[in-house]
Amino acid sequence: WATRDYERSGDYIADALSQARRHGVPQRLASSLNQMGNWRMNREQPFAALRDHEEALAIFAGLKDQTGLAETLDLLAITRFNCGDLIGGRSDCRRAITLWEAVDDPRGLLMSQSGLALAADFELEFDNEAVADNMPAGRQAVETARSITWRSGEALATICLGLAEGRRGQWGAAREILQAALDAAIDIEHKEWIVDARRGLGWLHSEFLDFERAEQILLPAQDMACEINSEIWQRQTAAALATALMRQDRPDEAQAALDAVLAVDGPART
Repeated sequence: WATRDYERSGDYIADALSQARRHGVPQRLASSLNQMGNWRMNREQPFAALRDHEEALAIFAGLKDQTGLAETLDLLAITRFNCGDLIGGRSDCRRAITLWEAVDDPRGLLMSQSGLALAADFELEFDNEAVADNMPAGRQAVETARSITWRSGEALATICLGLAEGRRGQWGAAREILQAALDAAIDIEHKEWIVDARRGLGWLHSEFLDFERAEQILLPAQDMACEINSEIWQRQTAAALATALMRQDRPDEAQAALDAVLAVDGPART
């Protein structure tokens, strides 16, 4: 259900977690915690997700389960990025990569390699690590996905690579890569990756100062993000859309786009 409707999938995940706690099987509990953490991330609750993944990490560490540890570190990395901890997230990615290589899991490996490239898409924290330093991992992720014929993984890895290329100013390469990612996501009907690829392309066209084209790309992404009830995608696409509208001197429409996805009475993060 997660790829179709995050709101509905939450009920199933919460029930699974409740049963896992009741039965007391550690591995099952840790897996359920990771599912809940991932769901909370997509419902724009990254700090709650962080607690779920950290609890899962402690369980898998006690079990000495390398695959479980790698899966959890991969999820933790993206969660830390969304909590503003870019350095910690990259550290988790690198730890996960080492574990994936040890257990010889190419799917897991490419996901964590993509995560390293994706770090470039987060601008909440500055440090001395250049975007270019993590580009080889992003390119390797795309190659790995193609070698094992995993189209969903290839679409995601391609999105991450395209975003990273854009962040380091390689506009032509970024547009070509993100368009290829969008085409692939549409072909396999993966709604999340369609939204993400459109978000990236919309942002890129705004960087080109082509705000009308950015709006055209982002409007369908916003509709699809609402369709699957993913708050994180709704807010990210709304932010990109509002930027494009503001740059066209349409502040009222930009405000409406943000108001549609932001709860005015939500607690402030401090």
